[in-house]
Amino acid sequence: MKKTTSTLFILLLPIYLFGQSLITVTVPNTSDEVYITGNQKSIGNWKPNKVKMNKVSDHKREIQLELTYPAEFKFTRGNWDSEGLVEGVEQFSNITVSTPQEQLNYVIERWSDEKMTKGKYALNYDVEYISSKHYPGEERPLRIFLPNGYNSNKKYPVIYVLDGEALFNPSIACISILQANANINGNFIPECIVVGIDNVDRGRDLSPNWGTTKGLPISEFTPEGELFYKSILEEIVPFINDKYSVSGHNTLIGHSDGGNFVTKVYLKDNDVFDGIIALSVNDFEGYFQQNFLDNKKENKDYFIGYGSKDDEFNLFGAYLDNQKELSENIVAQKYNADHITLPNSSLFDAVKFIFRDYKNYDSLIGKMYNDSFSYKAFERAYEEQMITKYGVSEPIGYDVTYLLNQARDQNNTFVFNKILNELEQSKFLQLQVMFYYANEFNQNERASKYLYQMLESNDANDKMIFYANLYQYKAFFVEKLGKANEFIEFVETAKKKWPEYTLEYNYTIIKTADEQNIEFEKYQKYLKFCQKNFVENRYFKKEELKGLEK
Repeated sequence: MKKTTSTLFILLLPIYLFGQSLITVTVPNTSDEVYITGNQKSIGNWKPNKVKMNKVSDHKREIQLELTYPAEFKFTRGNWDSEGLVEGVEQFSNITVSTPQEQLNYVIERWSDEKMTKGKYALNYDVEYISSKHYPGEERPLRIFLPNGYNSNKKYPVIYVLDGEALFNPSIACISILQANANINGNFIPECIVVGIDNVDRGRDLSPNWGTTKGLPISEFTPEGELFYKSILEEIVPFINDKYSVSGHNTLIGHSDGGNFVTKVYLKDNDVFDGIIALSVNDFEGYFQQNFLDNKKENKDYFIGYGSKDDEFNLFGAYLDNQKELSENIVAQKYNADHITLPNSSLFDAVKFIFRDYKNYDSLIGKMYNDSFSYKAFERAYEEQMITKYGVSEPIGYDVTYLLNQARDQNNTFVFNKILNELEQSKFLQLQVMFYYANEFNQNERASKYLYQMLESNDANDKMIFYANLYQYKAFFVEKLGKANEFIEFVETAKKKWPEYTLEYNYTIIKTADEQNIEFEKYQKYLKFCQKNFVENRYFKKEELKGLEK
């Protein structure tokens, strides 16, 4: 009997959630009339004056809406010139809500058409209290800082900070800057969750093993420190893992006695922490100097910061700094700082070191820029690298321009054109951007192709971009290629497609004809049109037309 195989085809559709939300806004002025606008019909389909919120008090506006999630929206005073700048939301970014919530509350700091009269820089975080089997009857505060637009469908590395009551604020100040602008690919590090572990009894939890207790090897924690270590591994980290969407990559930060503690955590065999940041580490009895290098971990990162004015707490850092052959995942860095100022001096460098491979394409470029190059394969390799190292799936996004620049700098036309070929298929980059890079690398035929494709585009963005960069195209055709007549015909075609710019396009044509001494049949007609229909524009002033009169 002939064996048959049946295949089941499943159509995977996006999952949308629906729900009622009461949206409340606190406004700066009693007279403010507030509109909500966003990505669906119930919130106006991005029309800024369609859905008005109700005034419930002098400074409160609210509205009950049926929303489809994820929902994106903004607040206006009826037009895009008066967009609301919302506390906790990056300026001019959309507010994004991924899952249904009954109540949503926002504070508008000011409107975009108002002068800024005062400012506020604040970072909000949550506080949770956790009980412990190791400390019966005791609750430990955990401070939890989430990235802007935290999304439970996305995975986040976690940075744990000891001495939360002292070190958490400078840590989130640093981290919030490094991960800012992730929505526009402007972040230095992946977006992270930060957890501050407060002390209940610092002397009990973090006092180091001085090496003077009989029967207690200096390689071990004190009995109290061992309980704290177990509480972190067995209770605090699992609590965060269960409650939040974590990637599995964990970093632990400690300063002073906390720096001693996290260095011992590094030397112990555990798979919980992938990165250690140790600041102002006191090396009792020289234990770390004697044992660290023999027990270093190849798969874990260790950063030690030490201060030139931090007596006694700078010996181990200086020792590591003087080693000539440290692994690439161990860094010791000296700062002009004392014990108190060291954290603020070093945290930026420390966190960037932990995430040094994020958006770092150079090693892959060295391996993959060859005759078998494929941009899709490069993307996959980078994504696998990020998942392996940080547990996050990060697309290359607009950093593809860096890859194009590297191919250009290496004079690698094969890789350069392979990247653009694949980008053309995905339509990820705008035509103007691809024109720019092709022009920069003197791939003139390709650059010309992108310009003509812009003339065929019905995308409103392409229309505006074309208008804004007209003189860049003139330089390409006229100065670089020496094809002034083709440029004139090119602009004539643009004018037919976008007649609202006839004034500017007519001027560009006759200006080019005049500069290049081209006999142009419609010269006088276009000149008269410009004289009769002149309005202020970005390309010429009315008095410039006199210089074109013949």
